[in-house]
Amino acid sequence: MSSARGKLVGNSLALLANQVTQNATSFILSVSIARILGPYELGQYTLAFTFYFIFMTLSSQGLKTLLTREIAKTPDKLQTYLVSGTVVQIALSLTAYTALFLLVYLLPYRPATQTLCWIVGAALIPYGISNVTEAIFQAQERMHLITISTVPIYILRLIVMFVVLKLNYSINVVGLILVVSEGIILLIEWAFILRINSPLRWTIDWQFIREILLKVRTFLAIEGVSVFKLRMQVFFLSLLAGETVVGLYGATVQLLQPFQLISQSLVVAALPSFARVNSEDTDRLQRLVETIISVLLVVAVPLLIGFIFIGGDFLVFIYRDRQFYEAGNALIIAGMMMIPLSITRALSYVMMAKGYERINLRTVVSNTVIGALISIALIPPLQAIGAAVSALIVEMSGAAQFYYVVRNRLFSLRIQNILRKPLLVGAGMVLLFLVLKALQAPITVIIIVTGAAFCMMAGLIIIQMLNLQETLIKKIFRRASRQTAG
Repeated sequence: MSSARGKLVGNSLALLANQVTQNATSFILSVSIARILGPYELGQYTLAFTFYFIFMTLSSQGLKTLLTREIAKTPDKLQTYLVSGTVVQIALSLTAYTALFLLVYLLPYRPATQTLCWIVGAALIPYGISNVTEAIFQAQERMHLITISTVPIYILRLIVMFVVLKLNYSINVVGLILVVSEGIILLIEWAFILRINSPLRWTIDWQFIREILLKVRTFLAIEGVSVFKLRMQVFFLSLLAGETVVGLYGATVQLLQPFQLISQSLVVAALPSFARVNSEDTDRLQRLVETIISVLLVVAVPLLIGFIFIGGDFLVFIYRDRQFYEAGNALIIAGMMMIPLSITRALSYVMMAKGYERINLRTVVSNTVIGALISIALIPPLQAIGAAVSALIVEMSGAAQFYYVVRNRLFSLRIQNILRKPLLVGAGMVLLFLVLKALQAPITVIIIVTGAAFCMMAGLIIIQMLNLQETLIKKIFRRASRQTAG
């Protein structure tokens, strides 16, 4: 048991290290582009990466999820999944890149922006193919091989990109480095695969390919709608407002990455516990969900308060350009998304654990349609603020829908239990900001003092609440074990 737990912890830490490094290097690159080249070029890169991210997700993430599940269930067919799955992925990636190329060509972008989109988009081919090898590593519980293959390249890629920017090379060279680095990661992962699974039978199973293509359709639909919902504000901004506004909006969204990482990691870790709770354990499930939402709000509320007090100044401090000050109001509105998102993240995983995936898909589809219509209406007059308002309304709609379904099918959330500690931390942060403002402290001092206070207060409360969560999880697992034994 301890060996299995150790493997689980090790694999979780490996994936977390990979995700943290990826997010951190992406953030540092965005800051570097903004400081060295300015918001227009940042907007170009943000748009190009958005196209890459959308088509990459469409062409590979659904297949990766399917292959991971199937390889874990039938490990004896691993070589068939590797060879034939790679053939499927190559076909999907080439199709996706062709669609990306044509779409960018047909949209009214400047030639320089189109070229960057085509260059960055080419990275989806090596990235997609490497997803097949990563599906095998995940199914075999060898996630550390993913980390070994990616983390050093992410760091080296960032260093090379920074040097290139300082030497005044064009943003296109940065895009080319992204493509080359993904190719290097693919080669490293295939080296591991060949070492583990040698000798390899290079036989293509066409019947298997037909079956996989039929199975993967649902996964592709879910991933496709979800990723467009996540990135559609950048897409509409690029068409209705231009690259500079895309850069300003992208700069604000980047500051939400810490919350996104924490929230995603926490709910993914809690998913097995959600799934193990039986119908008679509704009270424990309710308390577990309320604890997770409260933990997320303990992070979200102080961050939002910080955005309200020093949002514009903080953007200027990070990006070293006064043009970013005008995105301060958009940052406040975007920060408000963290409140409904805290609810949505927890409740959507509860619905998934209880077998209500169709409700998740229906909610994502309806929210995507709502967000698209609101974006088209608000972005032309309000620009980045319109995009932030649209994203906020989408998240509020999702939270309301999930709350309604969970209340009718499972339990009602006790709002007073959820809000007590987030409001306590929030009140402390408001008081601290008011004192520092009265003392006319410089922005650097404000960031250091409030950041340290936030980490201390939030850390203590989160540890306390997660101890409660761990106690609940142990009770759930003990009950499930007794019922299995019986």
